[in-house]
Amino acid sequence: MSEEDFFIIIKKVNGEIRGHAIRHGKIDKDIVTSTFSHNGKESSKAEESSNEKHSEPEKSDARPPFPNNFRDVERAFSQAMLMYRKSVVETIKFAPFFASRMVRSNVEAIATSRGTKREDLSMEEIHVYSLPSHAFSKLKHHTDRAEALIEGAQHLPKISTIGIISSYDAILSDLLRVIFQQKPEIIFTSDREVKFSELLELRTLEAVRDSIISNEIESVIRKSHHEQFSWMEKKFSMKLREGLDVWPDFIELCERRNLLTHTGGVVSEQYIKNCSNFGKKSRHQVGDKLEVDIEYLSSAIDIVSEVGYKLIHTIWRKFLPAERKQADSLLNETGMNLIAAGEYNLAEELLRFGVGQRQHSSDLVKRMMIVNLANAAKLGGNKARCDRALSSHDWSATSYQFQICVAAVRDNFQEVRRLLKLGGEVIEVSPSDFRDWPVFKDARNDTGVQIVFEEVFGEPLRRDNDKVSLAEDLPEEVKADIRSQDKKLIH
Repeated sequence: MSEEDFFIIIKKVNGEIRGHAIRHGKIDKDIVTSTFSHNGKESSKAEESSNEKHSEPEKSDARPPFPNNFRDVERAFSQAMLMYRKSVVETIKFAPFFASRMVRSNVEAIATSRGTKREDLSMEEIHVYSLPSHAFSKLKHHTDRAEALIEGAQHLPKISTIGIISSYDAILSDLLRVIFQQKPEIIFTSDREVKFSELLELRTLEAVRDSIISNEIESVIRKSHHEQFSWMEKKFSMKLREGLDVWPDFIELCERRNLLTHTGGVVSEQYIKNCSNFGKKSRHQVGDKLEVDIEYLSSAIDIVSEVGYKLIHTIWRKFLPAERKQADSLLNETGMNLIAAGEYNLAEELLRFGVGQRQHSSDLVKRMMIVNLANAAKLGGNKARCDRALSSHDWSATSYQFQICVAAVRDNFQEVRRLLKLGGEVIEVSPSDFRDWPVFKDARNDTGVQIVFEEVFGEPLRRDNDKVSLAEDLPEEVKADIRSQDKKLIH
């Protein structure tokens, strides 16, 4: 279930799209017209120049160098984790395949262009070509290149493991900057000293302020990751690691990253000691070499994601309780996006964290989290946790929208069909909602649901490019039988 709409604004010139922007929250015509403007004025000259040079369209909304609020920090973190989860992991998976195909293609091209087919040696599925010796260097060039790609792909998990911690550090830096901007008294204490020479060099109080913030952030980032948490817990008077069961795994990941960076992965006494101190007993000995495969990298992405999301949302709620509604809505949205991406375990963990907050902006958003939590558990293969989450609340007095979502998660498709027959306006579910919301993932595959959907909305649930066949392909007698079963369920 989702609470928040968003807007896509598209700019077209002579029928061609020149730019687009995404907006969350309420918008009006002033916001729309200013989206592609500079300082409130349309940049017609810049557009004319761009048209003449056929250059890329100018970016709308030049972003500040740092996120300036907690929402932006969370979204930047989501983008970074999505990049690792999809782009990097998929690249690692398919790089050897594409490299092998490239080898085969290049070898065949060289054989046919530089060689002569030996019919006497060839067979139905085997083709033999003879090539002059000087063609070997060309062949070796291509095979060596492909082998380098394959070998390079094998190192990508290590490189990415180092990179994901660097991405986390960058987000932590952004998070601290937002905290210090929102609560400058944390670092601007009465006993802080600024040298007169620095004042002369920086000239403005704003520059002095930015310099102090940057220096403070740099000093924190230079600490080890467990020292960073200790510093934040003391400075912010918070218990950030309470209930963070993934903490030992996070420490091991950080320590492994240090080994990969400085020793090529060779285990040190410090690695073993630090892991042990934080509850992660290592089975390795000093001198062993740690390897990183795609399974470890995937686990590392989940670990960093969980720590990062929980840290951002815990601090957000601490320092800006007035923005609890935004925080709740965004956490629920993040959980939904993870479910849609098939990341059920991580989604379940984050939504459980969201449901477990001491305070929520509304009962509505808490119930949304519960439904999405139950759906993540079900899709992840744990029906018991799904039932436990839903059974903890009474849904009989809730809106039809909640009731149809709960029925869908419980795989009660007869109830889904009954509620669908009430109409989209009554149940507050549009055709696109039913197609897109993860809670209806399994319900969309039910033949009866497909038939009722088409009767109610006047359009097929499945589009032409969907993988599952349309319900309209069923014999009429089967459709009639399903309709007769549903009649007794209608109020």
